[in-house]
Amino acid sequence: MSNPVISIPGIKQIGKCNIGTLATTPAGVALAGIRDKATMKFTNYKTTKDVKDRQSRNMLQAQLDYEMLQPTMKYLASLFAHMNLGCDVQIMSEKQSMTANSEDVFKFTSGTFLLGLGWEYIIKMDRRSVKESLKGAADYDTVKSLIDSGDSESAVTLNGAGNVAGEDETLRRPIKFLAIESPQATALFEPGELEDFNYSMKANTSENAYGQDCVDWISHKIEITGRNAAVTKLVELLGKDVNASVLIKLGNAGAYYDAFDFAAGAVNNYLEPDWEDKRVAKITFEGKVRPFEHEFTYGGTHGGIDADAGLNGGTLKIGY
Repeated sequence: MSNPVISIPGIKQIGKCNIGTLATTPAGVALAGIRDKATMKFTNYKTTKDVKDRQSRNMLQAQLDYEMLQPTMKYLASLFAHMNLGCDVQIMSEKQSMTANSEDVFKFTSGTFLLGLGWEYIIKMDRRSVKESLKGAADYDTVKSLIDSGDSESAVTLNGAGNVAGEDETLRRPIKFLAIESPQATALFEPGELEDFNYSMKANTSENAYGQDCVDWISHKIEITGRNAAVTKLVELLGKDVNASVLIKLGNAGAYYDAFDFAAGAVNNYLEPDWEDKRVAKITFEGKVRPFEHEFTYGGTHGGIDADAGLNGGTLKIGY
């Protein structure tokens, strides 16, 4: 009887780079870094059953889901660059023995099969983060070969901050509002009046024939709730143009910041007062914008440094 094998769970690295560069010189590298729990699975895809409920073998779909907690503006820009089958992906398991390089390595490239990227950038009162989903399918034998090579593949070095996983505590982002304005230069609430804040920037995706997510729109939804629900405040909020511009700005380290600059008409707003448990006024800004109507700007007047492409801070212009 052979010795039993107990596999070690966990994913050490989730890395993306520009399509076609993983096997040469990785460019546009984006490492998940500090994150919440990830799930990775392979499931049957587009199969049929016969009269006896026996399932055919057709395709297998790989799917990886996780929430990363280093949501720099540079990383956000990489999501736009890597969507619509624009990236190679390398996933590395935890070590399976004390031997060096005992990690399993799975490489998703045009030479194997590509994964489509779906994502949601989130700002809440307790976090800034990005939820990501990578998925794609191929014929049964292709996926079987990719899995089979996992214990013999050599990992490509993906340069990033921190360790091999890209973990860097300096890249976490606090909730430090510098501006919540609509129209721009007009504050919605005084700081002490803020009750809650939620912002979701989500890629609207649909699967192609191979189960890969493709992005057609980016949806934006900003929900701001204030304790000031006096009649005069409600009238003020109701009097705003329905398509007023919006500016959300949050501080990073030092004088750096991330800003989200919505052009007039990019999102519309509506008001929902509530007098029951708490007397509050909730104003919501919502709309869909095409992916390439988003522009990243960097440098001293935009929150960061030109040379670091948003690592310390930057501004995303939306709908211009």
